[in-house]
Formats: sequence, structure tokens, C-alpha cells
Amino acid sequence: MLQTRRVMLAQVDADRRLSEEGKQEQRATVKERAIAELDQAEGFAGDAKGVMERAIAEALKVDRTPEEQLAYETRATRLWARFRPLLEGPHPALDPLELVQRESDNLDSLQVLKEELPDFMAAHGQSDQLRATVLKVLEEAETALLPPEGQLARKLQAEIADGWPRLMMAVNYARAEVAGDTPWTVLPSWGSKHEVVEVPTLAL
Repeated sequence: MLQTRRVMLAQVDADRRLSEEGKQEQRATVKERAIAELDQAEGFAGDAKGVMERAIAEALKVDRTPEEQLAYETRATRLWARFRPLLEGPHPALDPLELVQRESDNLDSLQVLKEELPDFMAAHGQSDQLRATVLKVLEEAETALLPPEGQLARKLQAEIADGWPRLMMAVNYARAEVAGDTPWTVLPSWGSKHEVVEVPTLAL
């Protein structure tokens, strides 16, 4: 879209039939069209994101009967009562990461740790960075134990979490160019494997 806009602006500037006033009008028309296209693209992307997030939530949803939920909560309480003493005291038997690694083949244990560890670690003064590391390892272990559709949902969830801020940054860069006529040579890409995408430059 930016490259098309640049071509159109260059064509306007090169058109000797147009007066300066006429060129300004044409530039304004190109700008309005570009803004409308950006609005449309951002709206489409937001709608697509919403559809994917609803599908992900559905794939990861755990349906339990009231009896099954009660049994799960009872089991979860017992598991945490067993885990907590291992993490407490002046010389804990395990640190949170070691506990996650030890329980990496037990989905119930991982789900309990996912619910309990963030608050526990915060209350015990452990750093945000450490909590993030533990949760990342925990989620990777949990994902490996999910059925295929759950694993795919987690993969899409991670891709959206990584890619959406980059996409919005690219849209904001594009809006800045449209508003100020200063071309960007690169824009943030969707995936972290390719940090930027090149935008061919064209003299305005």
C-alpha cells in the first residue's frame, strides 16, 4: 500500500499538466485514500484476530461436569498442599523451575502450578524475569501434553502474542508516513524470525 501511494504521488508530481494547486488536491486525494485503506486493513486484521482468539479459546476450553470440576478442585488443592512445602523455608527442597521440570509429564500438576506459582513467587519476592522464565517453561511442558488441536491452538496463541504488536507498530509507521510524507525504508514484520520488511523507497 505504501509503495502504491508513493508511485501515485510521484506521478502527481511529474504531471506537468497540473498546477501546484491541482497537485495539492491530488496529493490530498491520495492521502485520504491511503488513510481509508489503512483503516480498512486494520479493521480486517482486528476482526481476523478476534475470530482466531475465539477459536483458540474454544480449542483450549476444558469441559467438566459439576462433579468433575469438584473432583479437579479437590485434587488441585491436594497437589498444591504437597508442592508448597517443597518451595518454602530457608532452604527449599526445590526452586519453582526445578519443580516444574520434575512435574513436566503430569498435566494436572502443571495446571495447578500455573495457577499457583505466579502469586506464590511474587509473594516471596522473586523477580518478574524469573517468573516469566518459569511460566514459559511451564507452558511449553503443558503444551506438549495437550492433544494436537490444543497444541495448534497454543502455537497460534503464541504467534498472535508476538505478531500483533509488530503489526500494529507497522500500521502506526504507515500512518505516520501518510500524515507526514516521510517514507520508511523498513517496517516491523509479523514474525520475530524476520525483524523487519523492506519497503522500496521512491523519491516523493
